[in-house]
Amino acid sequence: MACQQEPPTLSSLTTPLSARAKYKRALKKSTNFNKKDLTEWDSISNLAFTQNVEIPTPYRQSGFFLKGRAEVLAFELPLKQGEKIDIEVKSDSTDIQLFVDFFEKRKNGWHPIIKSVKGQTNFQFEVSRTDTFLLRIQPEFHKNGNYKLKILKNPIYAFPVAGRGNEDVWSVWGAPRDGGKRKHKGIDVFARRGEPLIAIADGLVTDVSDQGLGGKQVWIRDTRNNNKLYYAHLHKQLVKEGQTVERGDTIGLVGNTGNARTTAPHLHFGIYRAIGGAIDPLPFVKSYRNQFLNNTATLKWDILNKGITYNNANLRFKPKGKKSLIKALKDGSPVELLGASGRWYHVRTLDGTVGFIHYTSIKQLKATVLS
Repeated sequence: MACQQEPPTLSSLTTPLSARAKYKRALKKSTNFNKKDLTEWDSISNLAFTQNVEIPTPYRQSGFFLKGRAEVLAFELPLKQGEKIDIEVKSDSTDIQLFVDFFEKRKNGWHPIIKSVKGQTNFQFEVSRTDTFLLRIQPEFHKNGNYKLKILKNPIYAFPVAGRGNEDVWSVWGAPRDGGKRKHKGIDVFARRGEPLIAIADGLVTDVSDQGLGGKQVWIRDTRNNNKLYYAHLHKQLVKEGQTVERGDTIGLVGNTGNARTTAPHLHFGIYRAIGGAIDPLPFVKSYRNQFLNNTATLKWDILNKGITYNNANLRFKPKGKKSLIKALKDGSPVELLGASGRWYHVRTLDGTVGFIHYTSIKQLKATVLS
């Protein structure tokens, strides 16, 4: 199931190139399924827009699909412009196909922007604007099988100061300047004078000058995304206007020229869109550890995959935080176990509400074989 990014049109999930469309066509022709089955499968897929949860990134979850229940998983992902996510969805079951779709939230509903293609298990998505997205995972109709979901998050660009990282960013986007008369349109990365500054992407040097608030500065146009990258307060510039650079090339040295001459050496770094002006550069360069908690909540294959709650279990929209409470469940409330992630179970209640319950508030039920 390889995934390809495409314009957000409603036709993107019905094109013949879509694995979902091909499967629906096969269901229509199959003698093993009738029109009612196809309608049911389509109806289940639409549950994703009302029965979803919000997850942080990075994220990992595993679980099982059971043919005897409505099977679709849906995850909301709030993402920032400049971030890049890698999504992998796979199953060890050889006789089940998983359909993965990716949607962007718009004023009039969810719009598909990525379609699944049979054969591969992962796709990558670069976030072009801060928004909420929806990941939908659905198996073939009435099939048993396990699944493993893993989502990693990284910045689109490299970090602009060689050898430095998140902890060296001391002043961020929007901080007040000149007694509140203006706001900071970038980030400040503090480092020793003379430390190397690198091109964070392949690009073209459009300006090398020494003037104004920025002092010695370098502008680079990212030739892939057409963003303008701004490096200011340099001690020394090592590139010339019109020069092409590759990601990782040294373009200058950290300094404190311009209006930074009374402060410690640092890089003022900014990103400007071709249309719209300055934007927050931190999500474009911030690094993530992409480490996961040990799976304290675990699931074992069973034909029921059900549980009951105790200790007045709290059902949450997110796998963390008191503010995400949906409702409190009474002791002994039955739930379907959809997956496990870290210390949380992803569950569905009898009334169709989905959410997360802490592993300490769930007891798994197992099917009993009658003698």
